[in-house]
Amino acid sequence: METSVKPTSTLVFDKDLDLKVDVYLPPSIVDGQPESGEEVLKRQDELKKLPAVVYFHHGGMVSGDRAGIFPPDLPERLTSKGIILFSPDYRLLHPSNASDLLTDVHNFFSYLSPYSKPKALISLLSASGFALDPSRLVVLGASGGNYAARGAAVMPTVSPRPIGWVSAFGQGNDWLIDEWLKPKDIQTAFPPSHFAYDDAKAEELLKLDEKDFSVADKFTLIDGKFATEKGRSNLQRIWQRDGVYLDHLLRAPGLSESLASIPYPSRLSRLGFLDARYPHLLLPLSPSVPANVYILHGADDKIISVQESKSLEKALGQLGEFKGKKREVAVDYVQGAGHGLSAEGKKLGEYAEGYDAAMDKLTEWIVKVLA
Repeated sequence: METSVKPTSTLVFDKDLDLKVDVYLPPSIVDGQPESGEEVLKRQDELKKLPAVVYFHHGGMVSGDRAGIFPPDLPERLTSKGIILFSPDYRLLHPSNASDLLTDVHNFFSYLSPYSKPKALISLLSASGFALDPSRLVVLGASGGNYAARGAAVMPTVSPRPIGWVSAFGQGNDWLIDEWLKPKDIQTAFPPSHFAYDDAKAEELLKLDEKDFSVADKFTLIDGKFATEKGRSNLQRIWQRDGVYLDHLLRAPGLSESLASIPYPSRLSRLGFLDARYPHLLLPLSPSVPANVYILHGADDKIISVQESKSLEKALGQLGEFKGKKREVAVDYVQGAGHGLSAEGKKLGEYAEGYDAAMDKLTEWIVKVLA
């Protein structure tokens, strides 16, 4: 699901870690050149202020990269409507963990803050006659990228605050279901006919030192099968096979097995008893959750269970109002669709029959929220 559209520019938002963001801009309304210094800051009131979508890429939190955008034509869909698209890096699980990833989310949103005055971004936008409106942001997470998007949506310390959140076949909406805590038949989720397996590579990657963090592992084909260039996608498969994803998310060996042995309703309290930090890192919903949430999931998804999205839908229904107003939760469970709205049982890379309609509905929702 890598987009063929080239970003307008790629900027560094975290110089210490060299984390970058791809920026996709609408067509320029002026014939300008990037400015520098104080001059660009003085002109902000003269520029057209645009909303933006912050997109966190798929890859099970262990692979993928910022060019892996869903849907692949999202840049065109948004920029044609006058919406900026940001696709930032974030540190991938192992050797990084949940805390590292959420730090990257905080740092990216801080980069967008008007108080930080990121001159490279301001200069890029102003050359096209634009400025960012930080009061109109939607965060979108696809698959594993939903954990980062959920972090932006629920953590009150993230600023500027998004006004909308899209969970697209999202991972991380309920880490305490059996799906994550118990061993799984991965050949159903990842058929060997479609996915390249390399358990030895996964074991090699598990030996990485903390300093050897990664922010990208591009998807590719090996002998016609889905794989990633560094082989990090194998981590997702062995963690799901062994039921230990949570162990690696929280860097807590044996945690999944401990929780799996008790009934689902008791797992959250047990988690807090083991370590008070753990529940926070599972990102429980809070009053900070935006008033507008969109849930998209293939009804036949075998990689990220639709139960994740149904758990989110239920929890949002129990959350109550947002600043005195009813939360608007839109839900689209696409029938006959697998992970990423793929067509079950058809040619590799084909989308399900309801894909086009689902993408149109999602685009319309984003445009409406950001209007």
